[in-house]
Amino acid sequence: RRPILYEFSAEWCGPCKILEREVFSDKDQAAQINSLYVPAKVVDRQREEGANPALVDSLQKRYRIDAFPTLLATTPEGEEVGRIVGYTGAKATGDSLRAFFQRAMLRRPGVTPGRPFPMTPPPDSSQGRS
Repeated sequence: RRPILYEFSAEWCGPCKILEREVFSDKDQAAQINSLYVPAKVVDRQREEGANPALVDSLQKRYRIDAFPTLLATTPEGEEVGRIVGYTGAKATGDSLRAFFQRAMLRRPGVTPGRPFPMTPPPDSSQGRS
């Protein structure tokens, strides 16, 4: 029930490596991302192998990915709520991801626009059930 954060990257991509080092490898940033999103790394293999696996190709076409890195936030249903193309720095990335989370939460049934929404993940309704 959490939003999804796709990280589209490639092994040859220099800015992708900086993003990985400055954001995803930073324990505080990683903890916040993991608490807000279901993160998914999608690695392009076109240059190395001449083609991508079908799932990678399908995701890149669906979300019109044409540059790396691209961070894409979606609702659990796959509706895009935010996109960052290129690497803009750790602070700007964190700020954008928090804003995207807010957008995703506002698309949830029963959430009133204009009312402050806490920066915490939604509760997992499957917990506590047998």
